Amino acid sequence: MQIKPVISPNAPAPDASGSRPADAAASAQRVLCWSGAVFLFVMPFTSSVALRSLALAIALAAGLALAFRFRDEWPRLPRGLLAAATIWTFVCAASWLWSVDPAYTASELRTELMLPLIAFGVFWVGSRRDAVCVWGRALLVGAAALGALALGEFALTGAWDSTRLNAGVGAYSTWLVMVFPLVLVLALPGPSLPFSPATLRWPLFALLMVFVAGGAYLTQNRIVWPALAAVLFAYCALSLLTPWVSPGDRRRLLIVGGSLLLGLVILFLVAAADGVRTDLDSPDTRSTIERDPRISLWRYTADRVAEAPVVGHGFGRGILRGAYQTKFSSHLTWHAHNVVLNVLLQTGVVGLAAFVALLASFVLRYVAYVRAGSAELGAIGIVGMAFLAGFLVKNFTDDFLVRHTGLLFWSMNAMLIGYGERLRARLACEASTPR
Repeated sequence: MQIKPVISPNAPAPDASGSRPADAAASAQRVLCWSGAVFLFVMPFTSSVALRSLALAIALAAGLALAFRFRDEWPRLPRGLLAAATIWTFVCAASWLWSVDPAYTASELRTELMLPLIAFGVFWVGSRRDAVCVWGRALLVGAAALGALALGEFALTGAWDSTRLNAGVGAYSTWLVMVFPLVLVLALPGPSLPFSPATLRWPLFALLMVFVAGGAYLTQNRIVWPALAAVLFAYCALSLLTPWVSPGDRRRLLIVGGSLLLGLVILFLVAAADGVRTDLDSPDTRSTIERDPRISLWRYTADRVAEAPVVGHGFGRGILRGAYQTKFSSHLTWHAHNVVLNVLLQTGVVGLAAFVALLASFVLRYVAYVRAGSAELGAIGIVGMAFLAGFLVKNFTDDFLVRHTGLLFWSMNAMLIGYGERLRARLACEASTPR
């Protein structure tokens, strides 16, 4: 039986002759790896757009070189994911034809559709084990740096300016939720992923938890705590269902996971009480929720959706910015503050169906990894599911599928699924090789 060679996720691809790749190709892989790391590290910092764009451009050039040279070796997109992404892209692009503001939609298509797809392609092509290791650690180092700077500023001055380095409380709290699954890998039982260090995992985990929890507390963002809890719950629940976790590890998982969840609940209650006491003239949390402006905002959005329910008003989160600002007499209130409602507003039920299909394709891929029977592949699936759970909960009261958090959404999914597909191919080859 003839077996098609499959590239190991831990090494560069061979060329057509079976030899090691040329030095130029190996250099391109290193360039893609490290420029991608710079891209991920600087993304959450305020005023990093120029450096971020330069890093992505360099990574794209290296990725195109690798994709052309080894077009038969890098992982193919699963058909379901490819179909869903194609339909979503087509619906968003086509909305320019009927957009109420074609110029704005065209601008948003460049920044919020083309750039994310480029980032996805770059991290997909380069998703070898060594690159995933560097990228994961770049995200963790970035989270630590931002947290240290935020907590340091607060300790020294008694105040914290969220726009100085952290791109605002909403974006920063969302970033913390998105990198939280990588933090959990350092401590919770299970197989080590490429970016997980072999030593000092617990001290590093404790330090990162201080930065994540401390940074989240400084934002005074209420939904960040349920989102972090969703990440933790998804990670622990899926880990408990996997066969490779030993009985001893299951007990440790329950203890550590339960302790972390209790800590998040306590911090949520303290933050909520502090917010009610200092920011609102309200005696209790229930009254605070009832007075939340999002309730009237969502009602108004439902009325606007009803005006164009099938195909929407045109792509772009702020497509009806003027109408929102006039209605609510605030320049800060300019979109629906809910990712699903914003998709409906922009692209109607057609776009929402495409968006749901895209999310479902990610979920199905991660579920397949969890059920694959491989510890490392299952861990990738667990991290991916936890990532999606936290992102969706966080975006229930806002929409951060844009700008740098949107870029991270696409980059992380490409990195995880690209590496997952390489592992699946290797395992399938090993299973079919005669003993």
